[in-house]
Amino acid sequence: MNRKPTSQPSAAQSAMPDASKSNTAKTRVSRIPLLLNLLLVAAVIAAWRSGLLPSLEELGLVRGKASSTASSQVETPQASTPLRMKAIKPRRDAKTQVTVTQPAEVEEYYRVQLYADRPGTVTMIEKEMGDEVSQGEVLIEIRESPLGQVYKITSPIDGVTSSRTVDAGTFAPSAAIIPGALPLLTVAKIDIVTVTIYVPDVFTPFVSLQSLATIRNPAATDQPPIDTRLTRISPLARGSDRTLKVQVELFNETRQDYDELIDEEKAKDFASFKSRKPPEFPLNLRDQQAAELVPGMLYEMQLTLKEFANVPVIPSSSVIRRSGKTYVYEIVENKLVEVPVTLKLDDGTTAYAKKIRRQEATVLEEDFRGDESIAWGVAGDMQPGRTVDATVTEW
Repeated sequence: MNRKPTSQPSAAQSAMPDASKSNTAKTRVSRIPLLLNLLLVAAVIAAWRSGLLPSLEELGLVRGKASSTASSQVETPQASTPLRMKAIKPRRDAKTQVTVTQPAEVEEYYRVQLYADRPGTVTMIEKEMGDEVSQGEVLIEIRESPLGQVYKITSPIDGVTSSRTVDAGTFAPSAAIIPGALPLLTVAKIDIVTVTIYVPDVFTPFVSLQSLATIRNPAATDQPPIDTRLTRISPLARGSDRTLKVQVELFNETRQDYDELIDEEKAKDFASFKSRKPPEFPLNLRDQQAAELVPGMLYEMQLTLKEFANVPVIPSSSVIRRSGKTYVYEIVENKLVEVPVTLKLDDGTTAYAKKIRRQEATVLEEDFRGDESIAWGVAGDMQPGRTVDATVTEW
């Protein structure tokens, strides 16, 4: 009887039971963390429902309406950080003036340069620099050639000789032939002087012929200032710097000399004066006092353009200018309130401003009462409604 040989299990078959046991063990181990996670989630949900944990809205994880507790604790930066600043009260001055001071150019009233019409030799010139001359007086004689004709040069005005470039015996070239020929003699009228300044554009609305002009020499403190009125105002501003040219024609000698000159000129209908207008005599000089301004020297002129009596004024630095409008910030209950104003004067230091108030279709202007608190400084951080911590100070 033949027996079938008993088959031996292969290595793979013998290993199968061990692998099955191992997989079962891994499955049991992996279920443990899952159960722990489920238990943890259940505990969190239970705690949240019971109120032990804050809501997602309170944590800021989702959008929603914040609770009253959270809103009371969270404030805007504006409310939490008041702007520290200074404030002033409008001040009433008994007398407020609009003034401007500028360098003054002093020139002679007339200046005439005498040239040789035809070339020749100077045979006579007697006037030295500084000598007085009269209108029509012969000042220079010139001979065209050794045996030629002598012609004369006379003074067209009364004045003094301010320069001389030739002597007797000097050959004088013709200015009509030689370009750049020097004048033989210069005559200047200095008993009247022309004083000129250029007024900046911000002050030009206040300039008038009645504006008081005070002229002084800044280097000579012992000389009294000269008070006078303006003579003329240019109708056009200077394009290079937007300034307005104003001038004073000022008599430079004594009151007696002035009265004599006016009497003489009346007979000629003031034909010797520019535009037939007599010069001004200083308002504050008497008897033998004279202005004695020297053409070419450095002077300054102060114009008093307008005066206000007993009006409320504020610092110029408290006025805000933006988009062509002017306003100030008034502090009301620690808040900034924007108040439109119109400027009646602003000299860079002090400003007279009126508050603008609209009543239906009418625009009204009113002065500050004097008890308002006006913000002063920190203009870049100011905006209407901003909370401020202001300290009222003197200015």
